[in-house]
Amino acid sequence: MPEKRTPDSLFIWYLAPAAMEPVLRQWLKEVEIKLGVKGELFLRSDTDSEGNLRTTFMETFRNIGNSFASDLEALADQQAWSEQLLSPRRCEAFSRIE
Repeated sequence: MPEKRTPDSLFIWYLAPAAMEPVLRQWLKEVEIKLGVKGELFLRSDTDSEGNLRTTFMETFRNIGNSFASDLEALADQQAWSEQLLSPRRCEAFSRIE
């Protein structure tokens, strides 16, 4: 049976207005300053079943510590922009295979 691995990478995705991109870029800078982990921001634009354009953002963080996910989400909950999200932040932690 394979050994249990400690996650070292975090992936968070959510729906948000496309116009929030500059705010979310600034958010990642704040995370790096306050939590010491540099993140990357990705986006995907597609259409829903009714043909409406929607934007999914994904934040990724590597080389995280054990408490990073909870620290990150606590910090995110304090942000005014979090009320503008169109879905909850969905967080997944993975271990990199080397």
